[in-house]
Amino acid sequence: MINIKRWSVYCFLLELEAVGALLSHYPANTKFLLFSLGHISGSVIAAFLLWKFLPKKLRKPRLLILGLIFGICLFIPIIGLGMLLVITIALHFKFNQTQLNKYKTAAVPYFIPESTRRTSKFGVGGARAKIFNNQLPIKLRTEALLAINQLH
Repeated sequence: MINIKRWSVYCFLLELEAVGALLSHYPANTKFLLFSLGHISGSVIAAFLLWKFLPKKLRKPRLLILGLIFGICLFIPIIGLGMLLVITIALHFKFNQTQLNKYKTAAVPYFIPESTRRTSKFGVGGARAKIFNNQLPIKLRTEALLAINQLH
């Protein structure tokens, strides 16, 4: 079990070191190296901490999710970390609350024709004519459609 508070402090100190490296009076190459080391290390720790808070459903595939969080922390430093923190907390609460709206589903009923005879009362030509006739009631047109189905 990791100590989240301790690693959060490490992440903050590494990011603070990265900002301090940018404000230092070292040559540009040294500033870039110190900033890169501090910021990349802080982004790795932040990615693992934020991944730890994600709901279990959203933690897989592990490497892709960690890579996404790391990329956002690395390339969008302050806003990215803040947005990821807010999104992670929101997802944590959303997936951990009890689901009040559970929908019940019903199985599709098995169709059993009313008669077991294999012959149609309409005939093939008469059934097709009844299906395409728009003036007939829907019930009769549906019976014609089922009659064609029984012929095959």
